[in-house]
Amino acid sequence: MKLYYRFERRKGIFCDEVLSHIQLVLNSFKKKGVIQDIIIDKSKIRFRNNEFEDFYLTPSNTKRKSLECAGDYSLVCILIILILKIHYREDFKFTADCFVENKVDPIFFRAIKYTNKMLKTKIRLNNTQFIF
Repeated sequence: MKLYYRFERRKGIFCDEVLSHIQLVLNSFKKKGVIQDIIIDKSKIRFRNNEFEDFYLTPSNTKRKSLECAGDYSLVCILIILILKIHYREDFKFTADCFVENKVDPIFFRAIKYTNKMLKTKIRLNNTQFIF
């Protein structure tokens, strides 16, 4: 699966709450052996499976970027995307290749359930639209 994302009208550093939520997710999946080499600070979020995934809250991220995701690594990537969407709302856009045919990969439902439990949110999915 491919995920596509971009930040709009955002620059600067990640807030402490975003970093805290993402750290929880990454630490959990590192313990399970899904990811390695976590680097998190106010300017970047970085982790890897085979290759590094980088998230920067800078103007250079206004271009659409893509993530290649498979297996449990997909869940990690989707969780990061959902956390960023929760915090940055309209300033953060994302989609996935599975949405093209109006089909949602079941991994999205796992990610929503995990996020709702972990962050006490009430995210729902209506067709291919996330409702926060």
